[in-house]
Amino acid sequence: MKTVLVTGGSGALGWSLVRRLRGRCRVVATYRRHRLELEDVEACRLDLARDGAAARLIEKVKPDCVIHTASLTKADHCEEHPEEAEKVNVRGTGEVAKGAASVGARLTYISTDLVFDGSQGQYRETDEARPLSVYGKTKLEAESAASRWCKDTIVLRSALMYGWGSEWNPTFLEWIYGCLSKGEQVSLFSDQYRSPIYVEDLAGAIERVMLSGPVGLFHLGGRVRMDRLTFGRRLCEVFGFSEDLLIPTRMDEHPYVAPRPLDCSLDCSKFRYAVGFVFCGVEAGLRKALEAREPASS
Repeated sequence: MKTVLVTGGSGALGWSLVRRLRGRCRVVATYRRHRLELEDVEACRLDLARDGAAARLIEKVKPDCVIHTASLTKADHCEEHPEEAEKVNVRGTGEVAKGAASVGARLTYISTDLVFDGSQGQYRETDEARPLSVYGKTKLEAESAASRWCKDTIVLRSALMYGWGSEWNPTFLEWIYGCLSKGEQVSLFSDQYRSPIYVEDLAGAIERVMLSGPVGLFHLGGRVRMDRLTFGRRLCEVFGFSEDLLIPTRMDEHPYVAPRPLDCSLDCSKFRYAVGFVFCGVEAGLRKALEAREPASS
C-alpha cells in the first residue's frame, strides 16, 4: 500500500484530500493547531516554522508522495508579519522538499493564482509572475524552493476554491452560504476576476498526478473567468437564495492591508492536455456542492 503524506490536513483542500484518499492508501496528515480525528488517517502535528521539523517527519513516515498544502494563507496577516510568512511559506516548503527528496518521494506543491499582479488575466504558465502581496511573493519563492530541492516536483497553482472545507477552514462558498442562510446581506466584488474551482475537482486532479505523470508547473482552475458577484448570483440560483441579499462592491472601496489583484484568472489548458483531466463549470460544481452538503466533520 502506498503512503501519502498530506501537509495541512485540517485546511479546506487538505481535508478534501485526506477524506478522498483514506482507505485506498496509507494517509498521514499533518496539522498545526486542529488535530484531525478521521478513521484510517494518521494525524501528526507539524510546525513548519521549526527548523528541521518537516524533514524529520518525512524521514520517519517515508512516504511515496508528499502533497504540500500547508502555508500561511491570510494575505493581510502575511503582509503584517513578513518574516513569519517567509519562514513558513518559503523555508518550510524548502524543508518539505528536502525531506521528500531524501526518501525518494514525489512532491506535489500547491501554489496560488495570487502570484500574478492581475493586470491581464487568463494567465498561462509562461507569463511572468509579479505578485503584489507578501503572501504572493512567498508562494512564488516557495515554488522555486520546491523545484530546486526536489527534482520530482509538480507545482500546481490553484485558483479560488469553493465547496465544503473543514470546520476550521471554511471556503469562500461556505462564507456566502452561511450569511445567506441566515438572511444576511453579502458584499461581493464586481471587479475582481478569478477562475473558481470546485475543491473536489482540485483534489481529484491532485490524486491523478500525485504518484506519477508530468513534473513542472501547471495552472488549475475552473472553466470560466468570473467575478465574485456573478459567482454569488450563480450560488443563489442553485441553492435557492434571493439575489436581493447580494450587495455589489468594488475593490477600491475596501482598504485591505495586502493589495489584491483585479484579474488573476488562469488558463489551464496545459494541465488539461497533459493529464486529460476536465474541470466542471461553476454551475455544475455548485450543484455537486449542494448534493454533497453535509457537516464538515462527517
